[in-house]
Amino acid sequence: MNSELKELQDNLNKRFDDLETRFAVQLEGAESRLTTRIGDVQRGLRGHIEDLEAHLSVKIAGVDKKVDDLGRRVGVLKKAVEK
Repeated sequence: MNSELKELQDNLNKRFDDLETRFAVQLEGAESRLTTRIGDVQRGLRGHIEDLEAHLSVKIAGVDKKVDDLGRRVGVLKKAVEK
């Protein structure tokens, strides 16, 4: 191979190596940012889920109270009808 072609090949190889290195660095940065963002979203969702669970437990307690109250009322009505 003549020296000019060899020099051209070496230059192209160096450029491709440099591009590959830059791409790898950018990919690592993107992966890191994505991992951080996923963690942020998971933490945010966890907080929302905890809030929802607390809200639902209050609502369920209210429904349970209303069901118990309705049960007592039905019992009273049943006794009144049976008389």
